[in-house]
Parts: sequence; structure tokens; C-alpha cells
Amino acid sequence: MKITSMFLIAVFAALSLAASPAMAHPGNYGIFTSNSHGKITTENGEVIIHADNGSTAHIAPDGSLVIAGKIQPVSPAQRRLLVQYFSTVSDIEHQGMQLASAAPGFAAGVVADVFAGLFSGESDANIDKKAHQSAHDFVQKALPICEGLQHLQQIQGAITASLSAFEPYAVIEDHDVQDCENGLHSND
Repeated sequence: MKITSMFLIAVFAALSLAASPAMAHPGNYGIFTSNSHGKITTENGEVIIHADNGSTAHIAPDGSLVIAGKIQPVSPAQRRLLVQYFSTVSDIEHQGMQLASAAPGFAAGVVADVFAGLFSGESDANIDKKAHQSAHDFVQKALPICEGLQHLQQIQGAITASLSAFEPYAVIEDHDVQDCENGLHSND
């Protein structure tokens, strides 16, 4: 049987997600990281944005904002945007956890299907086709995460437009959204 790189990557990704620290410590891990421009984490019920200059911004569920240890005054409209930001990060985190929890079952299912096909005399092409379809179906479950990231970028833009102190914490860039979408569609 010819095992293609997409199949190996899908199985490896599923197993990696299943063994990740995120599964052991939900609510305390980076949901998005950009090596060049900062990262977003969740910890102790807050969203924490780490800017590339080393400072942090904390957003609470009620939309309060603390930048570099100082409470920031925000208007009611800005607070609504910050609540949306917090909520969107929480949604992305939840979707990521659901996907990670499904990964072991996906990986085991694909491996079981491959071995069942091999032992039953199924053609390599048919086994490969089924494995690719399973991987494709699993990858499609990640689409809402990319859509959430795009929505988060839009909210980030609205916050930055009305609150200049938030500019260093605008860590989601166009290439981050494109990389997420391209990663999902690269093997269609």
C-alpha cells in the first residue's frame, strides 16, 4: 500500500493533538500564536494578549481591559467589542478542545480501516481513498476555527480603531487567517 504524506500528516496531527498539554490543562494554553507578532492565551478566566514588545493586555468576560497592569477606561461601545473579543476567543478555544478530543478516535478509526482493508484484500487505491476521505472529513471540522479567527481579526480591528492603546495587542494578521484557511484547503 502506498501511504501518502497527507495520510501520515493527518494521523500524526491527530495523535499530537490528543497528547498535547492543552488536553491536560484546558483553559490555560495559547489558542493562537504568531512567532513574529505575539500570542493569545487564556488563563484564570481571562484572555491574555502577549504583544511582541513583551507587554500584556488582559480582557475579562465583562469586557474590562487591563494593559501593562493598568485598568483602561473604555466606553460602552468599546466594552461591547471587548466582550465580543473575549467570547470569540472562548468559542475558538472550545472548538479546538472539541477537535482535539475527537483526534484519538479519528486516528484509531483510520488506522483500523487501513488494517481492515489490508487484511481483507481491499485494493491499495481503495484503502488510500478511504483514508483520504476520513482525513478530509476530519479537517473540515476545523473550518469553524478559521472562521472564528477571521471574525476575531475583524473585532480586533474595530477595537484598535476606537482604542489606540490596544494597537500593540492587534496580534492577528492577515497571513494568520490565510495560513489557517490554506492549511485546511491545501490537500483538497
